[in-house]
Amino acid sequence: MQMLLAVALIAQAADPICADIARLAEGAREEVPFASLSAAKFAPGLLGPAGCNGYPRVYLCKRSLLPSEITEAGVAAQIAACLPDAKISVEKRDRWAPEKTIVRGSGLAFTLDESGTDRSHVGRTLFITIRSVGDPGD
Repeated sequence: MQMLLAVALIAQAADPICADIARLAEGAREEVPFASLSAAKFAPGLLGPAGCNGYPRVYLCKRSLLPSEITEAGVAAQIAACLPDAKISVEKRDRWAPEKTIVRGSGLAFTLDESGTDRSHVGRTLFITIRSVGDPGD
């Protein structure tokens, strides 16, 4: 267990988004999740500058024209590396819905959904919804 925690701490130190994820984890524990962060206009850098907007109870992130090195699976792994208790799953909410990657850990649930293609006029687009675990929609 101590080795796992040490590895997680090293990953956090190496990746600048880990500090933002730590702030989100703190905000998830508020009475109204993320209320103070959204009021302060905190924008985590998960998808680059100005890619995320906060609201009480939810953060929404979106980036279009993704470069080829940014993928749903890659961003999920990057998020999971910042959370010592992270679990990644691929879920399908109903028969017709596309599969989504969900990263849960430290009281947070990140739902990632990639759409489009490199030939689309906006290229590939990645959406991330961030909620407190147990909040409606998680």
